[in-house]
Amino acid sequence: MAQLLLITERTMGGTGNQQPGDIVAVFPDSHVFSDLERQLFDIVTVAESKASIEALRPAIKTMVRAPSVDWVEEHSLERKEAWVDKDGTVFEIKEQPRYPLAYKDGKVVETYSRLTANKAEILKAAERA
Repeated sequence: MAQLLLITERTMGGTGNQQPGDIVAVFPDSHVFSDLERQLFDIVTVAESKASIEALRPAIKTMVRAPSVDWVEEHSLERKEAWVDKDGTVFEIKEQPRYPLAYKDGKVVETYSRLTANKAEILKAAERA
């Protein structure tokens, strides 16, 4: 079991790219929260372990593309940060969410897909020979 520390309306701040329910941190079931933490955040206990929740974070990759097939210096490569959804599709990260996971409808879910810009461009890897 694990405990999730979640963003609330009280802790939103003005930083953007976050919503109530975003997971700030994952703690073991034995962790004791302070009174201040209980006032500021929502705390939810879930059946999953801390390790299994951390494993739900989407993979983040750096994708690169050379402008030609010739040998080139590394600085000429085009780089894009990408995230991988549960189906294995690789999308460009156009907006970085503040927290990669959220607790929604009783489940731990990734937050990259809730930002519409992050579902716009699929990056396809070249086939290796």
